[in-house]
Amino acid sequence: MKKILFYLLVHFLISETIQAQSPQMFNYQAVVRNSSGTILPNQNVSIQVSILAGSPGGQVLYKERHSIQTNSYGLANFKVGNGTVVSGNFSAINWQTGSKYLEIGIDINNGTNYTVMGTSQLLSVPYALYAETSGASGVIGPTGPTGPAGVSCLSLNDAYNGCSGNGSGNQISVSNNKIDLTLPSASTADQGLFMTVQKGSNASPAQGISISHQQHGHALFADMVNTSNMYSAVKGIIRSNNTNTSAYPAALSGVFDGTGCGVGVWGEITSTATTGSGAGLYGTAANNNFGAILSSLNYPGLNCKTSSPTSQAAQIVSGNASFINPALQVRGWTQFDCSNASASSILFNNLASEPTIATSAAQYGYIGTNAYPWYYLYYMNAIQVSSKNTKRDINYLDESLSELVINDIDKIKPSFYKYKTETDEYIPEQPSKYRPQYHLGLILEDTPDYLQDNTFSGIDVYALSTLSLAGVKYNRKKIENIENKISSQPIFDFGRVSMNGKYITVNYKKEFVAQLACGDIPIVNITPCTPGVSYHIRSQNIQGFTLEVNEAQSFDFNWVAYAKAKDIPDSKELKPVDEKLLKHIRIADKSKVMPLKSKVQDKIMELK
Repeated sequence: MKKILFYLLVHFLISETIQAQSPQMFNYQAVVRNSSGTILPNQNVSIQVSILAGSPGGQVLYKERHSIQTNSYGLANFKVGNGTVVSGNFSAINWQTGSKYLEIGIDINNGTNYTVMGTSQLLSVPYALYAETSGASGVIGPTGPTGPAGVSCLSLNDAYNGCSGNGSGNQISVSNNKIDLTLPSASTADQGLFMTVQKGSNASPAQGISISHQQHGHALFADMVNTSNMYSAVKGIIRSNNTNTSAYPAALSGVFDGTGCGVGVWGEITSTATTGSGAGLYGTAANNNFGAILSSLNYPGLNCKTSSPTSQAAQIVSGNASFINPALQVRGWTQFDCSNASASSILFNNLASEPTIATSAAQYGYIGTNAYPWYYLYYMNAIQVSSKNTKRDINYLDESLSELVINDIDKIKPSFYKYKTETDEYIPEQPSKYRPQYHLGLILEDTPDYLQDNTFSGIDVYALSTLSLAGVKYNRKKIENIENKISSQPIFDFGRVSMNGKYITVNYKKEFVAQLACGDIPIVNITPCTPGVSYHIRSQNIQGFTLEVNEAQSFDFNWVAYAKAKDIPDSKELKPVDEKLLKHIRIADKSKVMPLKSKVQDKIMELK
């Protein structure tokens, strides 16, 4: 700061100092010049006056500040004792003992960056204030009796109980400037204000400090100016052996007792620095205690939100999370709203005392995505919602569609494989990735469209099982046709007969007759077992034949009846699959949905 030439002219008005009641102030006049010696007329300046005890570097008994404007000649006029008090009490200065020094500081910019211009000893004139109590010298009279001990008014106790009347000094009207309590760096004390309260009971508690703020502003304001200070602006310590979990004595308590919206305790960070991190509210605990306990009668006990589009509203971190020591434990039904859509919520609840994870409405949802799949999914049962009232455009597989499905099955190529994320060697840090054996499955690109998901990036296992069922049904029908074809080849019946007479009738088996074509008479072959017998077939039909011999006698023979089974018509010619239906079975243009595969989470959540 530029050095300032500050010429001081002190004028004491004798008329003010010799009156019966001297005012607690004296006049001071100064000419203000800048470092070049130029007078500063009509200039707003700030002057700080300090009265020191004993020496130019002595104890500061009193300090005050003046904000004034110089006149057209550069003169600054003010009264010492009538400024804005910084420290001390002007009326309490004991002028009787010791020398006093006057220190003047000035800021020509009317600020508080004062430059000390000099310190000078106060001589005779200010001591006129002492003359008020000393009086003129006269004849010394006889010593009177010793009076009662008085009060010095040098302590707050005396000022309250004595100097201002018993009990009448408990009110201070700060109408001029604030009251300052200064703890200098050289002080042997480490508290600026210490209060001991010995009154109060559980039924009738007492307050150490009680503030009633009846206008706008803070009832209590603490400002930590030192930017390297690591301590709290307000600190409360409570020493309690309370074990009642329904009552919590608080080291710091905040109560909102209004009828509108408010908070009991407000924590805020206004710094805009991009480095480091802090917290508007911080709670820590040792042993079996909670870092914070939040409860509410009607609304949620905790409401977290952020205005940042790239940060999470709440972050929960555990030093050693496990299934028995989770980072987050929630009791009761839990709802996660994944978007602003009213039906896009995930519910963690229970059904018949069993845990469930479900959507709040019948909506689409995924466990894993085509870009970030789950590695394993263990389950005991999997149920596909398959009621007819949940589906549309139902097309049962007829012969044409069944033929289409079988042709697709022929094109599918099952294969052995491993995933790229799996390891052939056991790695202790990643034991779940170890896979010594192959998987048996399908390659996505070798499967028909209707087995794939809506982005053509995964296989629908339910659709795959249904495809297998369709193949089984198709093959079963084909096998039946093959069996029927085989049964339409030549059929026969046979037997051995012993007769004793002129003729005998032989009936065919019912199964043989059932396979005969309508009107088809089987061919019968007779093999005699008795030699020298003349015989012939007397008659025959589809039920059997009658054999006659020339003379009645005993006759044994074997017979075989041959016939062609009735024809079973082949399957009728398949009609073509409906073109409209085929467009939903084989997708010609996948370009509209394939880009969905690239819709992945582009920001990984990181703990900060």
